[in-house]
Amino acid sequence: MPVILWFVGACTVAAKVGDPCPTVVINEVMTASDSFLLPGEDSTSDWFELRNVSKQPADLSGFRLIGHTDEDNAFVLPEAFSVPGQGLALFIAGTFEDPASETPIVGFDFNGDGDSLELRAAEAEIECDSVFIPDQHHGFSWQRNPAAKPGSDSTWCDSLVPSPGAPNAECLCEATDAC
Repeated sequence: MPVILWFVGACTVAAKVGDPCPTVVINEVMTASDSFLLPGEDSTSDWFELRNVSKQPADLSGFRLIGHTDEDNAFVLPEAFSVPGQGLALFIAGTFEDPASETPIVGFDFNGDGDSLELRAAEAEIECDSVFIPDQHHGFSWQRNPAAKPGSDSTWCDSLVPSPGAPNAECLCEATDAC
């Protein structure tokens, strides 16, 4: 089966032709957002974003977003939901309703002291991407490292500059070899 590779910054994503998982990845998560406002919102919320690393739009109709492995509270993406080529899709992690919000609210939230997020294909319950989110400091986001080399241990990192709907900022690294 042919394999297609996309190179985005230092991130490489591979997809097989006919693969039910599009070239969309979980890109950034903020789970301790007590003072950070999302663009266009008037209250603080935890949030996450998906990133399409392909130049082609990715149809995510019927895909599921699952927080803390709780499949019973999965958020099913609506029909005709797509992420534009090399675009981002932003979501609010919350169990509240806000009809004025332009950002989709997924119906689950994060606890801020270690959690998980998963993107599953509509077909065959295939996991397309997932991330474990470690304990987060207030005001920091957990993001894909824009400077990571393919196959490195530094795929994810903390950022002091959350960037919802924009390219990921530089990582805030501790004195470790992982950065």
